[in-house]
Amino acid sequence: MVNCLLGGIPVEFDNRYPDLERLCRGYETALPPELTIRVSDEELAGGRQQQPGAFSAG
Repeated sequence: MVNCLLGGIPVEFDNRYPDLERLCRGYETALPPELTIRVSDEELAGGRQQQPGAFSAG
């Protein structure tokens, strides 16, 4: 899990890929999250089908 501020709101990302930690660097927070963002396998697959070539395999 990665906790960071997104638009000033503490958000928890249920990260599936380690690159998210790098992208959130500098925005980390110890505040309790107001919401959690979690993406299912089905949502990932749907995004890949809608935008072929835009996503890596992981």
